[in-house]
Parts: sequence; structure tokens; C-alpha cells
Amino acid sequence: MLELLDSAGRKAAVKAQFVFSLLDQHGEPVRSRTRRSKVHSFHSPKGILGYKKFISHDDLEKSGHLTDDRFAVQCDVIVMKGIELRFEPASLAVPEPDLHRHLGRLLSTGDGADVTFKAGGETFAAHRCVLAARSPVFKAELYPGGFLRPAAAGRCVDVDDLDAGAFRALLHFVYTDTLPEMASRDVPAMARQLIAAADKYQVERLKLVCEDMLSRLVDTSMTMMADSATALCYNGFKQARRHEHNDDG
Repeated sequence: MLELLDSAGRKAAVKAQFVFSLLDQHGEPVRSRTRRSKVHSFHSPKGILGYKKFISHDDLEKSGHLTDDRFAVQCDVIVMKGIELRFEPASLAVPEPDLHRHLGRLLSTGDGADVTFKAGGETFAAHRCVLAARSPVFKAELYPGGFLRPAAAGRCVDVDDLDAGAFRALLHFVYTDTLPEMASRDVPAMARQLIAAADKYQVERLKLVCEDMLSRLVDTSMTMMADSATALCYNGFKQARRHEHNDDG
């Protein structure tokens, strides 16, 4: 019989498996006389398990493993500890955010547009809810009574202080949070118009982006001027040295 006790001598609730083996004269388990139990839960009041008939007396005498009326039985106990299963979630390739692409497509197609702007002789279809979400000035103009009482749909708003290119760039930024591509020669004039538009419509990030563009242009121009000045000084120095050499000759 087998009984499991905890460190305090009390019967312990534990899952275990036991193996009884008859040993030969060399202390090795006899394969034909080894019995392995199932996994049992040892707890009171049924904490004692074993084999009532492990081997009969006649079989023991015939086995040849009885010496001087003595035999040895080995008991191995395998205690089952808790198994913790961990599932690592599969690593998924999450694409980059593309909301700006969808909104940019909405602007370019004009689907669902409910307001029209006229700037520099061109008309632009837009969506009041997008403009109002991005600019408090647009919100006040397009929803004078709040979102529940918008201005009449389909109205045309005249924009007198921006040309068509600047207003197109403004709408592009409002929808995508980026500026459209433009030629380097157009950047200074466009940036100045957009800074004024950013102030008017209170689009603070647009103002900062344009100021950064102008700052980079100034830095580039200063670097080019410095390089040109250095080159002129070097050429002047070479010419002066050449004249000195000719005079010495």
C-alpha cells in the first residue's frame, strides 16, 4: 500500500503515479514483475492505494528471486506537478495606418460632397463634417447652429484671399494631414499663402509645417551663399597668387 503525506505528516492532496518492481539478486527490477499504476489523486479519505495481490507466495518461490526467505520490492513514485500552458499569439503583420489615403480619395472623387468652395476661378467639392472636424472656423461657418442645425447643403462659399492652388493644398492638408507635392520654386509663395490660411482657419499644424519648409529653404540658401562666397574667395586668392608669381618673374 502507498500513502502520501505532506511535510507536516498530513495526508496530501496530490496526483501521482507509482511503480512497484520485484528486484533480482543484483538489485535490478524484474520486467515481468513490474506493475505501473495509472495517475491517481491521493487525498483523504482514499489516500491509500496499492496492489493486494502483487505476487503470490508460490510465484515468488518459483521466480528464483527469493533468497534466504528474503526478497526486495522497489517502489517509484512520480508526482505530477501542475502544467502551465502558454499560448504565444501569432505575430501578425499590421499594415500602416491608411486613413489619410481614404480621406484623400474621398476629396478627389467628391463622393458625398455637400458643400462647394470657389477660389481663384475654380470650384472645389468638399464635405462639411470633415472640414468642421479639422477647423473650428469651418465648423462655425458650415454649422452655425451646431451639428444638429447645419447650413443649407450644396451651398457655394467664395474664398477671395487664396488662389486655386493654395486652396487646393489647404483642402489636401485638411483631409490627409500632408501637403501635396510641389515644385521647389513654388514652395516660398505657396508656404506664405498657406501660413495665412492656417491662421485664418486655425489649422495650427499646417502653419508649423509651412514655417518649417521656409526655414529649411533659408538654411539651404544660406549654405549655397556661403559655398559661393567661399568659392569666390578661393578663386580670388588663386588669381592674386598668380599675379604675384608673374610680378616676381
